[in-house]
Amino acid sequence: MTGRERGGTPAGGEPVGLYLHIPFCRSKCPFCDFCSFPRPDAAMVEAYVDELIRRIRQAKYAAEEAGASLFVLDGAVIVGTEAEAECDRLAVVTAPFETSVARIAKRDGIAPEMAARRLNAQTPEEALLARADYVLRNDADLAALEAAANALCEQLLAEGGTKGGARPSV
Repeated sequence: MTGRERGGTPAGGEPVGLYLHIPFCRSKCPFCDFCSFPRPDAAMVEAYVDELIRRIRQAKYAAEEAGASLFVLDGAVIVGTEAEAECDRLAVVTAPFETSVARIAKRDGIAPEMAARRLNAQTPEEALLARADYVLRNDADLAALEAAANALCEQLLAEGGTKGGARPSV
Protein backbone atom coordinates (compact mmCIF):
# COMPACT_ATOMS: atom_id res chain seq x y z
CA MET A 1 0.00 0.00 0.00
CA THR A 2 1.40 3.41 -0.92
CA GLY A 3 1.21 6.52 1.23
CA ARG A 4 -1.70 7.71 -0.88
CA GLU A 5 -3.65 4.49 -0.37
CA ARG A 6 -3.08 4.65 3.40
CA GLY A 7 -4.37 8.20 3.48
CA GLY A 8 -0.98 9.61 4.45
CA THR A 9 0.60 12.70 3.01
CA PRO A 10 3.12 11.89 0.27
CA ALA A 11 6.50 13.57 0.19
CA GLY A 12 6.01 17.21 -0.71
CA GLY A 13 2.93 17.54 1.48
CA GLU A 14 0.31 17.77 -1.29
CA PRO A 15 -3.27 16.89 -0.32
CA VAL A 16 -4.38 13.30 -0.64
CA GLY A 17 -7.71 12.19 -2.08
CA LEU A 18 -9.51 8.91 -1.49
CA TYR A 19 -12.18 7.62 -3.88
CA LEU A 20 -14.53 4.92 -2.66
CA HIS A 21 -16.85 3.01 -4.97
CA ILE A 22 -19.87 1.12 -3.66
CA PRO A 23 -20.43 -1.58 -6.29
CA PHE A 24 -23.90 -2.74 -5.26
CA CYS A 25 -27.08 -1.69 -7.05
CA ARG A 26 -30.71 -2.69 -7.17
CA SER A 27 -30.21 -3.32 -10.88
CA LYS A 28 -27.49 -2.69 -13.46
CA CYS A 29 -28.23 0.48 -15.43
CA PRO A 30 -27.55 0.24 -19.18
CA PHE A 31 -25.38 3.39 -19.13
CA CYS A 32 -23.16 2.29 -16.22
CA ASP A 33 -19.62 1.15 -16.95
CA PHE A 34 -18.60 0.81 -13.30
CA CYS A 35 -17.95 -2.58 -11.79
CA SER A 36 -21.18 -3.35 -9.96
CA PHE A 37 -23.14 -6.30 -8.67
CA PRO A 38 -26.92 -6.13 -8.97
CA ARG A 39 -28.76 -7.64 -6.01
CA PRO A 40 -25.78 -9.12 -4.13
CA ASP A 41 -26.33 -11.40 -1.16
CA ALA A 42 -26.25 -9.85 2.31
CA ALA A 43 -22.98 -11.54 3.31
CA MET A 44 -21.18 -10.04 0.30
CA VAL A 45 -22.41 -6.54 1.10
CA GLU A 46 -21.57 -6.86 4.80
CA ALA A 47 -18.03 -8.05 4.09
CA TYR A 48 -17.47 -5.22 1.61
CA VAL A 49 -18.84 -2.55 3.94
CA ASP A 50 -16.82 -3.86 6.90
CA GLU A 51 -13.62 -3.64 4.86
CA LEU A 52 -14.57 -0.21 3.53
CA ILE A 53 -15.16 1.15 7.04
CA ARG A 54 -11.86 -0.37 8.21
CA ARG A 55 -10.04 1.41 5.38
CA ILE A 56 -11.80 4.72 6.06
CA ARG A 57 -10.73 4.53 9.69
CA GLN A 58 -7.20 3.61 8.65
CA ALA A 59 -7.00 6.58 6.27
CA LYS A 60 -8.46 8.92 8.90
CA TYR A 61 -5.94 7.73 11.49
CA ALA A 62 -3.04 8.11 9.05
CA ALA A 63 -4.18 11.65 8.21
CA GLU A 64 -4.33 12.54 11.91
CA GLU A 65 -0.88 11.02 12.50
CA ALA A 66 0.48 13.06 9.59
CA GLY A 67 -0.90 16.22 11.22
CA ALA A 68 -3.75 16.86 8.79
CA SER A 69 -6.08 19.59 9.99
CA LEU A 70 -9.02 18.22 8.06
CA PHE A 71 -10.05 14.80 6.73
CA VAL A 72 -12.65 14.76 3.96
CA LEU A 73 -14.56 11.66 2.90
CA ASP A 74 -16.20 12.20 -0.48
CA GLY A 75 -18.88 9.91 -1.77
CA ALA A 76 -22.31 9.75 -3.29
CA VAL A 77 -23.41 7.04 -0.88
CA ILE A 78 -22.63 8.17 2.66
CA VAL A 79 -26.00 9.13 4.13
CA GLY A 80 -27.72 6.12 5.65
CA THR A 81 -24.63 3.91 5.56
CA GLU A 82 -22.05 2.98 8.18
CA ALA A 83 -19.71 5.50 6.56
CA GLU A 84 -21.92 8.30 7.88
CA ALA A 85 -20.87 7.42 11.44
CA GLU A 86 -17.26 8.20 10.46
CA CYS A 87 -18.20 11.79 9.61
CA ASP A 88 -18.29 14.48 12.26
CA ARG A 89 -20.09 16.80 9.89
CA LEU A 90 -21.87 16.32 6.60
CA ALA A 91 -21.64 18.70 3.66
CA VAL A 92 -24.02 18.17 0.75
CA VAL A 93 -23.41 19.64 -2.70
CA THR A 94 -26.64 20.16 -4.60
CA ALA A 95 -27.74 21.65 -7.90
CA PRO A 96 -31.12 22.10 -9.56
CA PHE A 97 -32.27 18.84 -11.15
CA GLU A 98 -32.33 20.27 -14.69
CA THR A 99 -28.82 21.69 -14.25
CA SER A 100 -27.54 18.32 -13.02
CA VAL A 101 -29.16 16.51 -15.93
CA ALA A 102 -27.58 18.88 -18.46
CA ARG A 103 -24.14 18.64 -16.83
CA ILE A 104 -24.16 14.84 -16.64
CA ALA A 105 -25.40 14.47 -20.22
CA LYS A 106 -22.67 16.79 -21.48
CA ARG A 107 -19.88 15.29 -19.33
CA ASP A 108 -20.72 11.65 -20.09
CA GLY A 109 -22.01 12.07 -23.65
CA ILE A 110 -25.36 10.51 -22.83
CA ALA A 111 -28.95 11.46 -23.54
CA PRO A 112 -30.63 13.74 -20.98
CA GLU A 113 -33.16 10.97 -20.29
CA MET A 114 -30.36 8.64 -19.20
CA ALA A 115 -28.85 11.34 -17.01
CA ALA A 116 -32.24 11.92 -15.39
CA ARG A 117 -32.62 8.20 -14.80
CA ARG A 118 -29.22 8.13 -13.09
CA LEU A 119 -30.19 11.02 -10.80
CA ASN A 120 -33.57 9.50 -9.99
CA ALA A 121 -31.82 6.32 -8.78
CA GLN A 122 -29.88 8.26 -6.14
CA THR A 123 -30.82 9.13 -2.58
CA PRO A 124 -33.48 11.88 -2.76
CA GLU A 125 -32.08 15.36 -2.22
CA GLU A 126 -34.56 16.01 0.62
CA ALA A 127 -33.08 13.07 2.56
CA LEU A 128 -29.56 14.39 2.06
CA LEU A 129 -30.48 17.95 3.03
CA ALA A 130 -32.24 16.72 6.17
CA ARG A 131 -28.91 15.27 7.39
CA ALA A 132 -26.62 18.06 6.15
CA ASP A 133 -24.65 20.31 8.46
CA TYR A 134 -23.55 22.39 5.46
CA VAL A 135 -25.02 22.83 1.99
CA LEU A 136 -23.08 24.00 -1.05
CA ARG A 137 -25.36 25.16 -3.88
CA ASN A 138 -23.81 24.27 -7.23
CA ASP A 139 -26.13 26.44 -9.32
CA ALA A 140 -23.55 28.79 -10.84
CA ASP A 141 -20.17 28.26 -12.51
CA LEU A 142 -17.21 26.20 -11.30
CA ALA A 143 -15.46 29.27 -9.88
CA ALA A 144 -18.43 29.97 -7.61
CA LEU A 145 -18.49 26.37 -6.36
CA GLU A 146 -14.74 26.42 -5.74
CA ALA A 147 -15.10 29.65 -3.77
CA ALA A 148 -17.92 28.16 -1.67
CA ALA A 149 -15.93 24.95 -1.06
CA ASN A 150 -12.84 26.92 -0.06
CA ALA A 151 -14.94 29.05 2.30
CA LEU A 152 -16.37 25.89 3.87
CA CYS A 153 -12.88 24.44 4.35
CA GLU A 154 -11.76 27.67 6.02
CA GLN A 155 -14.85 27.59 8.26
CA LEU A 156 -14.18 23.97 9.24
CA LEU A 157 -10.55 24.74 10.00
CA ALA A 158 -11.59 27.78 12.06
CA GLU A 159 -14.11 25.72 14.03
CA GLY A 160 -11.16 23.54 14.92
CA GLY A 161 -12.73 20.53 16.50
CA THR A 162 -15.24 17.85 15.88
CA LYS A 163 -18.43 17.39 17.79
CA GLY A 164 -16.34 15.18 20.08
CA GLY A 165 -13.31 17.49 20.34
CA ALA A 166 -10.87 16.07 17.75
CA ARG A 167 -9.98 17.33 14.28
CA PRO A 168 -12.96 17.83 11.94
CA SER A 169 -13.72 15.21 9.33
CA VAL A 170 -16.35 15.77 6.69
